[in-house]
Amino acid sequence: MGASFSSNLTDAARAVHMFKINGYSATKAMARTDSLPSRRLPVGSYHWEVRYTASLIADSNHWVALKLVLLAAPRHADVKAALRCRLISNNWIINVRAGESSAWVLILRRSALEASGAIVDDAFTVECTITVITEIPDNVVAAAAAPANVLPRFSGRALSLSHHLGVLLRRGTGADFTLVVSGKCFPAHRAILASRSPVFMASLFGDMKEKSSRSVEIRDIEPQVFGAMLGFIYTDSLDQQDGVVVAQHLLAAADMCGLDGLKIMCEEKLIAGATVETAATTLALAEQHGCPRLKARCVEVVAANLDAVMATEGYKHLMASSPLVMNDLLRASNMFKKVNDVKHFEPEGVTEGVPPLHLLAAADMCGLDGLKIMCEEKLIAGATVETAATTLALAEQHACPRLKARCVELVAANLDAVMATEGYKHLSWRARRWR
Repeated sequence: MGASFSSNLTDAARAVHMFKINGYSATKAMARTDSLPSRRLPVGSYHWEVRYTASLIADSNHWVALKLVLLAAPRHADVKAALRCRLISNNWIINVRAGESSAWVLILRRSALEASGAIVDDAFTVECTITVITEIPDNVVAAAAAPANVLPRFSGRALSLSHHLGVLLRRGTGADFTLVVSGKCFPAHRAILASRSPVFMASLFGDMKEKSSRSVEIRDIEPQVFGAMLGFIYTDSLDQQDGVVVAQHLLAAADMCGLDGLKIMCEEKLIAGATVETAATTLALAEQHGCPRLKARCVEVVAANLDAVMATEGYKHLMASSPLVMNDLLRASNMFKKVNDVKHFEPEGVTEGVPPLHLLAAADMCGLDGLKIMCEEKLIAGATVETAATTLALAEQHACPRLKARCVELVAANLDAVMATEGYKHLSWRARRWR
């Protein structure tokens, strides 16, 4: 039999850069089409720049986002490149899915970023990994036919630590104990688990019986969920294909093991995926595990669709596990009904569903700060001459200084047009009452 040989079809150049965004609050004033470029970054025989914006609009929200841009025409038809970002905090690291060089990579909603604790002294840091697919030189291709005892050349480029730890987990190399979940065994490394989780640190290196055991049984968790959590511990990443149900269980597991970064990632996924069918179950979860932003989003969905939500199985679970949350739902639902009766609060042309004006008032009444911030962001982005006066009255009544500043700016620049609106009459009436 003749000898067979294998060779790489592609090669890849990688570079990792840390970008610190100073003056974050000022960057929020950027226009939707504006972005800030980095310095020139040489990767894979090309020059690139990473562009930043805090004003990208997606699913009716403002997002902080980054984009990879090629600065010179490619030498061939196209250049394959990808940008992967990680938001760095003192307490956690959140992975963001990779994006093509032609697309924006969404980091977090602005409201989520501001609530996350990642912003310190009006600044935050993002780690960006740029990967460029490069052609293999002809002399290297020819070397593929060399005898098997000839060592390949060293390219000088190493894979990431998370990649190597992921391989270590999958192969079980050097594992020094086993985690048993519903009969399924997960070989693992004590030092890695302890370094990532204070709960594992206490159980594996403290005074608990697991310290000397070669295997530890984990109860009240499904193997699929535990496998996803273990993967995060080793690689700082999650499988984006996991659905809402897995994210719900994973959030509970993350809270149990003190994995704050994983908990935030699951919370973001559940906020984005909240529906009438999942809202009640997720609300119970948010209440039990201390997730105020997730709770605010679920209360919003439930209160706006109360009859439909009450018909779901999740609602029965919610009432059984967290009966006190019913107080929040009733306050929010009643507030929606009351505010809907006050027609002068409703500008012309509101979208279907609960208008953000009404929702902001309800959120303030119920003490749902996360929901209030989300409504304020939406109203700032959508402020117009027709709505400025009505929104200004609302901002004054519910203590929203940023929203008030935006409305005052709009009114001052278009005073004659604003004075002709019905909202201005309402604002003037309220102003007389405030005197």
